[in-house]
Amino acid sequence: MPETDRKTAEAPRPARRQTSGSVSSIATGLQGLAGLLGAGGVAVAAAAAHRGGGDITAIAANMMLIHAAAIFAILASTQHSTSRAVLVGVIAMLIGAVLFSGELALAGLTGERPWPTAAPIGGSLLIAGWLVVGLAMVYRAVMGAAKP
Repeated sequence: MPETDRKTAEAPRPARRQTSGSVSSIATGLQGLAGLLGAGGVAVAAAAAHRGGGDITAIAANMMLIHAAAIFAILASTQHSTSRAVLVGVIAMLIGAVLFSGELALAGLTGERPWPTAAPIGGSLLIAGWLVVGLAMVYRAVMGAAKP
């Protein structure tokens, strides 16, 4: 079969939005930072076990570990089509987890609170990040289902 006949005989495939190189690089970098967040969570948990710090330090460690895993899962599930909205949400989650958990860990382990508004700002960023990621995924599902 001639080359031109082969091209016309193939059924058209639906276009699949691929992640651009820069978005993919950002996502990979965010996964690296999530790994550091997870390592920080293990370190805070270890410090709490050896130095004390109470429930507040355990909450900090748990928040770090949970959000590190969540960021990995979100980015892995969207690795071929990560939207900018998902990246914005993940960045908000990452910054929020650092602020929230960092302030709680510092307060629990040292008793000091040099920036007492860090936890509320971090918590607000975590909530906003989850909302952005959730809405972006719903939008993706609805728009994907709406395509013929």
